[in-house]
Amino acid sequence: FIVSLVFFIFTIIWVLLLGFGTPILLLSGFIFGKWFGSIYAVLSLSIGATLLYIFASYFFKDLVEEKFSKRFSDLSEKFKKNEFTFFLIYRFVGGIPFFISNILPTIFNVKIKNFFFGSVIGMFPQVFVVVSLGAGLNEIIQKNAEVPSLIQILFSSEIYIPIIAFIILLIIAVIFKNIFYRN
Repeated sequence: FIVSLVFFIFTIIWVLLLGFGTPILLLSGFIFGKWFGSIYAVLSLSIGATLLYIFASYFFKDLVEEKFSKRFSDLSEKFKKNEFTFFLIYRFVGGIPFFISNILPTIFNVKIKNFFFGSVIGMFPQVFVVVSLGAGLNEIIQKNAEVPSLIQILFSSEIYIPIIAFIILLIIAVIFKNIFYRN
């Protein structure tokens, strides 16, 4: 319980301090396993991201608009039409550094509720894949009495299945991104 609580609080603070998600996700899988680690990571990342979004909305909205509004002006109309759906796609597609993707929606005035739930649902596939990789590393370490070689690690099903899933997610994200920006 203490480890879970410390991890949860640390992750929220990490995101607030503009940290990126990958080390947190690997650690979550390593410590908590694939399923619990995924749920725990996505909730703590989403809470931290939502708090950062709120903070940026109040204190840095003008700066964010100045820096990014011209670049993303075509997306404003899309967000106004169906905010939750487009934010969900925005989270799923990714491609933007995590801390920027948390403050950029201030341009679109995304509702806090849509930001949080869109983050939870939209980030879950990516989070699950990376957490599974961390859980796989833990399984490999537990199974082997001695340190396995890099080849043994890469050809372990605990590792190559999440990597293949990540590649598939990447392809799907690129397809969504092309559809999202084209229409």
